[in-house]
Amino acid sequence: MVTILICLVVFCLMGLLASLVYMMGVAEAVPRLGPGSYPDAPFPAPLVSVIVPARNEEARIGDLLRSLLGQAYPALEIIVVDDRSTDRTAEVVREISGNDDRVRLINGEGLAKGWLGKPHAIWQGTRYARGTYLCFIDADGRLHPQCIRQAVACSEAYGADLLTIGMRLECPSFWERAIQPLIVQMILMWFPADKVNDPHSEAASANGPFLLFRRQAYDAIGGHASIRNEIVDDLVLAQKIKKTGHRLVWALAPELMEIRMYQGFKDIWEGWSKNFYKSMGERLWLALVAAVGIAWFFVLPWALALLSLGWLIMRGWDTLLFSLLAICLATLMVAKIIRRWMSMVYKIPDRGLVFQPLGALVVIGILFNSTVRTRLGKGVRWKGRVYPGGTSS
Repeated sequence: MVTILICLVVFCLMGLLASLVYMMGVAEAVPRLGPGSYPDAPFPAPLVSVIVPARNEEARIGDLLRSLLGQAYPALEIIVVDDRSTDRTAEVVREISGNDDRVRLINGEGLAKGWLGKPHAIWQGTRYARGTYLCFIDADGRLHPQCIRQAVACSEAYGADLLTIGMRLECPSFWERAIQPLIVQMILMWFPADKVNDPHSEAASANGPFLLFRRQAYDAIGGHASIRNEIVDDLVLAQKIKKTGHRLVWALAPELMEIRMYQGFKDIWEGWSKNFYKSMGERLWLALVAAVGIAWFFVLPWALALLSLGWLIMRGWDTLLFSLLAICLATLMVAKIIRRWMSMVYKIPDRGLVFQPLGALVVIGILFNSTVRTRLGKGVRWKGRVYPGGTSS
């Protein structure tokens, strides 16, 4: 039995080492943007219409708006769509924007039949946008003053029809540190950015908090009206861009934008529950494989390390159990190296590794919740709305 467990952990160790090498290769292959990547802004600067969908974002919209107003880009309009908020979102926007004519606040219409909230809000914003570029930004982000300038320059340099960026993820609370870095690690492996950037590969993904579209390409794929009932809207938009022969570019830019996606356990549970099963194409077998893989790679080594150590302390020396403990510790060391590397390259916090098994169990629970609720047609709740279950049309 111990021999079988040793083999399982060895496989886990080799898998983590392989994933580290692979992620390092991917990070080297994709564009990296910083404040000085493109010293000269495009001239003449194309107008960029920044559209921010905001529903009950009173606590976060202020920081984003200040960072947008501080952009070192000469041709910018900012359209905030207040998506039927029940808090002071609209008042905060008015207070901060003052008389700045770059900012326009749109009072969102009631949710139209067949639409989901975020696509509906963004679609309303695009009707007022005049820009050559459309930039969709989530309300919980904050931008470096050079962010829009560098993104536009990169898009021009690569001929991108959709540019999306990997950004710094803030995880100040316990549950965010325990869960979010693990999910990011899974996403980096599931959607390798080098394949996303390869026009000959079908791989497609986009980071929803920052999407920079060339307006012509956005209109060509039908915009958000064509994905009005899609929960994972960023993923579907990226897929449509590639399927229609347009250019998709994913760039690494943790110095240009930071975001706190979900604040606390409830937000994490509800936010990822609406995304997980949909992101897997609603394939039950894939969800089951993912759950087993998460338990195998992120729970098993910790559990076996504690069990083998406890057995050795209570029962005395055993060569096989000591070998099992040593391999488990080596596996945990590699997990620490991965988290440290992610911290250096992607600016993902590496604190809280000791809570990774707990975080992994929660992720499995989220995956189970997302799968069951979607397959039973119960939908998932987010920001006071219930997103429908079942297969999207």
